[in-house]
Amino acid sequence: MANYFAYTDDDLAALAAKNKKLGAAIARIGRIDRVVQPDLFAALVESIIGQQISGKAAGTIKDRLVTLTGGITPTAIAALPDEG
Repeated sequence: MANYFAYTDDDLAALAAKNKKLGAAIARIGRIDRVVQPDLFAALVESIIGQQISGKAAGTIKDRLVTLTGGITPTAIAALPDEG
């Protein structure tokens, strides 16, 4: 079962009030349930993967990395050969 980032309606309203464009986006999009990655190293790697590419491509790369390593851990990443 996924864990989601917790925030209240008051938190959302405070963000919307801080910035006109952000407020308009919140009004248009509404509440977003964001899955929390509890492993901080894996979260960092996933963030790096997703920074410059689409979400779908990032998901594919992350899935391949998990398959290759058995899990995104510092030890598993360090054990990868320099050339693939």
